[in-house]
Amino acid sequence: MFIILKNKLGFWIWIAGNIAWIYVDWFTPNMKPQIIMMVVYAGLNVWGLIEWSRGTSILNPLWEIQNEIKCADCGTVTKGYRIVKAKNYDKTQDKFPEFRCEKCSRLKSEELKDRGVIE
Repeated sequence: MFIILKNKLGFWIWIAGNIAWIYVDWFTPNMKPQIIMMVVYAGLNVWGLIEWSRGTSILNPLWEIQNEIKCADCGTVTKGYRIVKAKNYDKTQDKFPEFRCEKCSRLKSEELKDRGVIE
């Protein structure tokens, strides 16, 4: 779960919820504050983890890789790469996907970065 800390607010909310829960659990003698804190703790954990995971970009962009394809740009037969899905780019339903060799796919991804399609 500790992958890319792009969204740090969710991470700090999650840490704060755990610290507050430990404090209330250990230092309050009666059950009423513990029950209230348990509900707050659960809410902070769920909200914090959702916000934290929403900020990660593990599969951004999502690439598809195939062996023995013909490059759409230079025509060489090699391992092929293509971007399938990114923030503002979706080619999941493409009937005729265009795969590129490693060199051409880097050039294409730089072109898409310049256009603001991928990060």
